[in-house]
This record gives sequence, structure tokens and C-alpha cells, in this order.
Amino acid sequence: MKKSLLVFLIVSISLFVFTILIFLFQKQGKVLTSDSYLYLRLMGEIPETPPQGFPPFSGITVREIYRALERAKSDPKVRALYLKISFPLMGWGKAEEIRRMVESFKKTGKKVVSFVEGADDLGYYVATAGDKIYTFPGSFVEINGIAAQRLYYKRLFKKWGISAQIFHIGNWKTAYNSYTEDRMNRWERQQISRIGGGIMDELKGTISKTRKISPEKIQEFMDNEGGGIGLEFKASPFFDGVLEEGVVLEREFPSLSRVTAKRYSHMRRMSLSPNRIAVVFAEGVINMGRSGNLPFSGRSIGSDTMRGLLKKLEKDKNVKAVVLRINSPGGSALASEEIENSVRKLARKKPVVISMSSYAASGGYYISSPANKIIAENLTLTGSIGIIGGKISIGKALSKLGIDEDHVSFSKTAIWNSPYTEYDEHQFSVIKKRLKAFYKLFLWRVAKGRGKSLEEVDKLGQGRVYLGKEALNLGLVDSLGGMEKAISEASHLAGISFYTVEFYPRRKTLWERVIETFSQWNALGRLKIFLNQGYYFLPPAFYIFK
Repeated sequence: MKKSLLVFLIVSISLFVFTILIFLFQKQGKVLTSDSYLYLRLMGEIPETPPQGFPPFSGITVREIYRALERAKSDPKVRALYLKISFPLMGWGKAEEIRRMVESFKKTGKKVVSFVEGADDLGYYVATAGDKIYTFPGSFVEINGIAAQRLYYKRLFKKWGISAQIFHIGNWKTAYNSYTEDRMNRWERQQISRIGGGIMDELKGTISKTRKISPEKIQEFMDNEGGGIGLEFKASPFFDGVLEEGVVLEREFPSLSRVTAKRYSHMRRMSLSPNRIAVVFAEGVINMGRSGNLPFSGRSIGSDTMRGLLKKLEKDKNVKAVVLRINSPGGSALASEEIENSVRKLARKKPVVISMSSYAASGGYYISSPANKIIAENLTLTGSIGIIGGKISIGKALSKLGIDEDHVSFSKTAIWNSPYTEYDEHQFSVIKKRLKAFYKLFLWRVAKGRGKSLEEVDKLGQGRVYLGKEALNLGLVDSLGGMEKAISEASHLAGISFYTVEFYPRRKTLWERVIETFSQWNALGRLKIFLNQGYYFLPPAFYIFK
């Protein structure tokens, strides 16, 4: 027993030390001593900012990509960009943002070469930003169009005695339809068809423009082939060549050394201006408390964390403007209201510009509404001005397993948050009344922030989700673009032309990450808050656009 414990401790300590060495190695930036090309590999999840847990995140983030490409544009030693695509995982709005960054880099006259190791439509879409696109004989590439797929649990719930009592304001507020329906209803199908069709048009239009292939030929290829291995793309207009990666590098960058985008992004650059524009990243489900990770739903935007940070920036005299970068599908109504109040208060003191990533819908749009300007990508999913609430109760399911529930309640509503009992008629009527009241507040917040009447916002609301380009035409956003445009707009509103960009939240030390990870393991308190806000999640029930 003692020997096993000793072995366990040795292995644990070794892994800990090894992780520290990796972290320190990654943090050190390579100094450019000769002409180089920037190596940017997009593989797996591409978050907005590094997850703050332990071990340290080893992939690349949107923040690092922006910093690397923005610096490289004016660095004479960086002569080109090598974009390697290896099945990246991200939303379409984020993909459009990264592609826009690559296009901006290319406009400086520097060469961009894309190499597709493996990709679906989204990965190939990003790759089309390259002057040339290569793949190798054994690669696997899917170019088969867009589809939206969802699971429905109604029959399963009925079979196992699970009750879903959900109330939504707006026929298009369909987030929980997975639990109450057995298929798409007409509003859900209509909305998904419109959004998916918009993404499909953007995908085919971009491929057609960059690869000189007619949309009809692209559609024909998607219908009949849907992709293939690299060898099948020889003499294909989708690629400029099918070669081993080493051959591509020797051909395109014969006299250049390599520097990774991640290391390059962390090279220190002297700040010459006291004026600062703060870029605050807000990614995940919106919840009460501190930002971190929530049970079942991943990364979260904590109201306490965001309010504290925005208040700090409000008081910092050197911060002349704030860009709030949002990638969130929404979450807690109460937490959204608290963050909205902080954004509104900050916007009275200094310019606040919203930069929307893949999602800024429901609560994500709520916290955006008081900003001075809202900028979204063409493919950002936004809007969803509506309210949904209720609960899933499992009392009958437990009874089938031989577990019985009983209770004593001293008021008619004291037990309504319990997952073991259904709402009675009175409780459900009170819940509906509360949700309707908050919907009115939602309308009022948006109307005030966007300069519209309550009637106009209600007409645009009812849970409708829009692509960014649709939201622009409806006046829900002010312009289309990415983080670069948002920063430029913030500097214009602040009346400054010489400034330093700083990103928040700051990178935590290794010790802070370890402590935070251990604190997240003790998640019972966070789980209680999570449940009390009405989140009762089952396995993912989201649309999969692929």
C-alpha cells in the first residue's frame, strides 16, 4: 500500500514539473534574428482566450492570433504566413473573424500559403484566405455543405417519467424545444433554414470568388462528391497542388526560418503611449458569481467577475475606451441584467464598442445593447430577444426506480425550484408572469440602447435569431467587421490615434491556475447556484452546423 502511494506521488510530481516546464517553454518568445515566415496552425478548439485552469492550454486562441497577425503586418522580418488547417473547431462567426485577420495580413503585400492537413467546410473556408492552397495525398477534406441536426427527448422523457415544463416568449425561442417536441416545429425549421442558408451562401460565395469556381459547380461537387482524400484533388480547382508538406515549405519559403504564431504573439513590445484601449473577452454561458467552468456547460461569464473588471476599467484614467468581445449564447437573466448595468454605466464615462464573435444572442445581446457601437461578423448569430424558463422534473422517473419523494412546504411556491416535483397550476402561472415581466425589461433595455420603440423591438424579438448581416439591416448592430474594426472604432470615439491595446482578463500565473483548478473541483456551491437559476441541462441539444 505504501509503495503504491509512493509511486502515485512520484508520478504526480513528475507530471506537475513537466507541465511547468512546458508552460515556461511556451511562454518564452523566440527572438527574430532573420527573415521568417509565421507558422499558424488551426487545430481543435480555438477559444477566444486561454482557459484559466490547469494544465495550461497548449493550443492557440483568437487573442493570440490577432496579436500575432497585427504585429506581423508591420514587422519587416516577417515575410509570409503559413496557415496550416487541421480540423479546427469553432463557430462560423469566429472562422470569419480569423479569415478576416488573414486577409488583412495579406493586404500588406505579404504572401499567405494555406496547407490543409484535414478539414471540413469551415476549415476549408478559412483556408481560402491563402494566395495558394495545398494539401497532401493522404489528407481528408470534406466540402459537402451545411446541415443542422438536433436531438429531441420528448419520447424518452415520456418513457421514463420525466416532465419538462417550459415556457417561452416568442415562437422562435426554441432553445428547449428538444425537451418538449419530437421534431422541429415550423418556426424552428423556418429559422434554421434561414440561418443555415445564409451560411451556405457565404461558404459558396467565398469559394467561388477565391477559387474561380461557379456556385453551380460547387453545389454539384457538394451533391455528388462531398470531398475526398488529397489524392483525389489532383488537377482540382479547389487546390493548387497535392504535395507533401516538406515539399510545399521548400517551394514557398526556401530561405525563411519559422516562428510559431503563439510564440510570436507573446514577444514583448515596448509601449510608447499611456493611452490604452482595453479589449475584454467574455466567452461562455452567462451566470451569477465568478467566471470559470460550470457543470455540463463549460466556460462561463460570471457577473461578479465582469462587473469587477468593468468597474476597474471605468476608474483607470489611462483606459480611454473599451472593446467588449462577446462569444456567448446567453444564460442567466439576472446575471445578464447585472452585467448590462455595468456596461451601461461604463458607456456613460468612456466609449464602449461591442465586437461579436460566433454568438452574441439572448443574454449575449442583452449585455451588448447599452454600448455605443455594436460590430458583428456576417455569420455571427445574434438577437434572440426573448425569454425562456421552466424546469425538468424527475420525480416520476425516480419513483420507477423505487425512490419516492415527500415534502413539507410552508407556502405555495416554496418548493417550485425542486427537480423532484412538477409545477402545479398556480406555480406555473407565477413563473409565466415573472418571465413576461422580464421580457418587457429586455425590450426596454434594447429599445433604450438602440434608439427604437418598444413595439419595434418586440417585432424584431419574439426569440428570433439573426445572422450579423441581417441584424445590420434591422438596426440591431451598427456595422460588420471583426476585432480590428472594433478597436479602430473605439479609438475614433475616444478621439485618440496613438494608443496601446491591452487584453483582459490578464494571463494568470501558473500558481493561480493551479489554485483555481482545485477550487473548481469543489463545485457543489457553484452547482447549487447553477440549479437555482433554472438551468437543468441534459445531454447537448444544440444545432450542429456542419
